[in-house]
Amino acid sequence: MDEEYDVILLGTGLKECVLAGLLGVAGKKILHMDRNKYYGGESASMTPLEEVK
Repeated sequence: MDEEYDVILLGTGLKECVLAGLLGVAGKKILHMDRNKYYGGESASMTPLEEVK
């Protein structure tokens, strides 16, 4: 994958999501990544047994 981005954002918490939205509206090409399997950082909503399978 040989892509070029204006901004690389690490994390998908509230601040990172707002920043990604603002940069996107400004026409920036963004790579938005998180190390977790879910989106939302500390604001993510999960059921208690979701990870138990």
